[in-house]
Amino acid sequence: MADDTSLASAMPAASLIVFRRGPDAPELLMVRRSDRLVFGGGATVFPGGRVDPGDHHLARDLPGDPDWNAARVACIRETLEETGLLLGVTGRVELSVAERLRAALHAGETFGECLRAYDLALDLERLVPFARWYPPERVVRRFDTRFLLTDIGTGAVSLSADGSETAAQFWASAPRLLAMGDEGALRLMFPTRANITRIARLGSFDAAREDSLRRGVAPVTGKVMERDGQRWLTVSDGGGYDGYAEPLETALRGEGAGKD
Repeated sequence: MADDTSLASAMPAASLIVFRRGPDAPELLMVRRSDRLVFGGGATVFPGGRVDPGDHHLARDLPGDPDWNAARVACIRETLEETGLLLGVTGRVELSVAERLRAALHAGETFGECLRAYDLALDLERLVPFARWYPPERVVRRFDTRFLLTDIGTGAVSLSADGSETAAQFWASAPRLLAMGDEGALRLMFPTRANITRIARLGSFDAAREDSLRRGVAPVTGKVMERDGQRWLTVSDGGGYDGYAEPLETALRGEGAGKD
């Protein structure tokens, strides 16, 4: 568990775990970070990034926890910026609207201005809190990252990488993602792999949602433990990860799973 002092020094970030119905199993939306990035270059992650002051501004008058609401806004904004997928809003949502909003964000307009221009309103209840991760004190680049869930149903959507932070995006089931990681076909940060493993065990969006609502969201972190002479990176208790661990020497730690 984390104390308030530990979390206060970490930068707020948010990641969105987007489900859709695949032909054989639920699929998750993943993005591959550009190789040019200093932090997490080449890693495959969920859409997301830092929570900006503008996200807090949009969330401040909405009902519910203001920090989780700001994380929800950040997830909606970052997912649009990185993939072109617009979700978590009500109003006329079409591909052409998403494309224009995305271009406006990249041009420097605020998310609030973009929403007002197209008469869109935030629908934050569609994003369900799932997890909250923070790195150990010794980590220099520290992110307090909130993970949220959403489900877009059939998922007949158009996606494209932003060409800056993200180099590619794709859909895959949780078991397939874990297999690809084991095969070396993609690089998964420790928090990303742990969350995919948890989702694979739960099996569906509904099960993941119910698990999170039942147990609540307690901050967790990676911690090093020694087992039979080998050092392992494990997950602190209380988050629903059932003793998940990776060998420390091969774990892609990601220092908190936040993104620039």
